Amino acid sequence: MKIGCVFPHSEIGDDMSMVKDFFQTAEDLGYDHVLCIDHVLCNKEAKGAPWAHYYTIKKTFHEPLTLFAYASALTSRITFASAVMVLPQRQAPLVAKQAAEVDILSGGRLRLGCGIGWSPEEYQGLGANFKTRARLFEEQIDVMRKLWTEETINYKGDFHQIEDMGINPKPVQQPIPIFIGAFADKAIERAVRLGDGYSLNPRSEPDDETRRILGRISQWQAEYNRDPATFSMNATLHHWNRGEAAWEADLKSWEEMGMSHVSFRTIDSDLPNPKAHIDELVNFAKLSGLKG
Repeated sequence: MKIGCVFPHSEIGDDMSMVKDFFQTAEDLGYDHVLCIDHVLCNKEAKGAPWAHYYTIKKTFHEPLTLFAYASALTSRITFASAVMVLPQRQAPLVAKQAAEVDILSGGRLRLGCGIGWSPEEYQGLGANFKTRARLFEEQIDVMRKLWTEETINYKGDFHQIEDMGINPKPVQQPIPIFIGAFADKAIERAVRLGDGYSLNPRSEPDDETRRILGRISQWQAEYNRDPATFSMNATLHHWNRGEAAWEADLKSWEEMGMSHVSFRTIDSDLPNPKAHIDELVNFAKLSGLKG
């Protein structure tokens, strides 16, 4: 099981010395990846979801691919993962081009985590259609993989018309792995059918509800002939000031549940400053046996 960490956007803010320290410390400690949340537009007040309080304009959100391009020059080994980029708010060929560039700059260290999102207001602000996002999302994944692996493509879909065109340069990875984040069963089924991996709801715990979801995933893997050995799953392990004994228990539970990746998240904790978030990376690395 690969152990990574979640970049604490708002807690670090725009202090670029701390941004640099976070990525370099994570790499030096032996973390496998840094995972980065995505939001382009945020509401003035929380609305639309129980977790919406975190996505107001009071919170800082760096743009993942731009941040990863910067971090690529600061590191040499650690992997970068978006979780999740709201893909239907963007043009798929542009995302494919940008992701390919990050993959080149990093030497093949990008994992593109994407999903369909939950905020109608954000879709409206970006000139995107909230109602068609699921159908568009499926087509976007197909378009991006073709653009990454074929010289030029001819594509005629419901949302894309591309005639003998392509992107250059191509990414190092052929193709870039796509993890799909999803909450509802229908969306999780889509993740199994189309993704290289599945990012669990970041608020999921290693409990009976997660066991139910994993059971459904096993059924869908059989239905779509997906090899469980090559289908990755990422879970989140929260700091939340519960103490090292709870972290150790959760880490063991996630491993027993078959997670390929676990991401340690200090977001939403009451740590007093950016340095404290970096200090907790050190503590968790020791607990989990990472070797820098």
